[in-house]
Amino acid sequence: MLSNVSSTFSWFEISIKSTPSDVPIISEFLSSISTNGVTIEPAIEILTDVDFGFTYRNEPSIIRAYVEKPFTTRERVSFRKMLNALPITAKIPRIHYRIIENDDWANEWKKYYKTERIGENIVVCPSWIEYHPRHSETKITLDPGAAFGTGQHPTSQLCLIALERYTQKQDTIIDLGCGSGILSIGAIMFGAKSAYALDIDNNAIDITIKNSKINYTHPKILAAHGTLGSSWPDQFPQQSSLADIIIANISTSTILELIALIKDALKNEGLAILSGFINDHLPEIKSKLEQLNFETIDILSDSNWTCLVAVKV
Repeated sequence: MLSNVSSTFSWFEISIKSTPSDVPIISEFLSSISTNGVTIEPAIEILTDVDFGFTYRNEPSIIRAYVEKPFTTRERVSFRKMLNALPITAKIPRIHYRIIENDDWANEWKKYYKTERIGENIVVCPSWIEYHPRHSETKITLDPGAAFGTGQHPTSQLCLIALERYTQKQDTIIDLGCGSGILSIGAIMFGAKSAYALDIDNNAIDITIKNSKINYTHPKILAAHGTLGSSWPDQFPQQSSLADIIIANISTSTILELIALIKDALKNEGLAILSGFINDHLPEIKSKLEQLNFETIDILSDSNWTCLVAVKV
């Protein structure tokens, strides 16, 4: 386990070049040890700024993760061993480390965050970039700060597409691991009546509240520290049979731990939208869902990442 000490409030940026096919495996691993999420820079060539047209270049992608100092030599050696043990196709070249002082953090990640089109009608736009949506577009404005959830990761995009597809008017949503609040905000924009956003990171709660205000969805979004089960916030309604949809864009292991609690918190015929895992983990998650009488009704996939939609029957 890597150290997570925050005495100096500085960060190590870890940069790794990877072939596109290995990006999902490496980024999932980095997400498990990073305190502030992962960014992926695919090698692309912009064709037009008007409709976000681009094409992929046959070059490595750059994956960046951020861990709190100190990140000692011993931890780096352990980190390299764990990377080498991953089931990837290409050998990882040199890993680059860079210190970012906390005073610089607020602007550092903005270098890698651009306006993103998701599906046909969703546009996620940084708060510092002006964008005028077309008539049919849903625009989500974000200032994610140090929270995970910029809309650039395939799992966030797949969850948004699933929410757009399945959210009904007057639905109640539970968002587990809300990060920047992007999925709760999207759900409200797609017609949901209310969203209960939870995260175990207090910083994510603050950022979710901020972003919900930017998007004028804050009257319908309640955000609090916690999760399902015994850590459910006291200020929220009773969790049993509360939600029409529960979103969980988190790790495979956490999803497996929470599936029984997700079932309890869903209404009959409620939907679980689960993501944050690679395609190889889909059979394990489907099997667990079937054991608890869920029926899988949709599977979305992008770049070896998966989003599963299941109904409680």
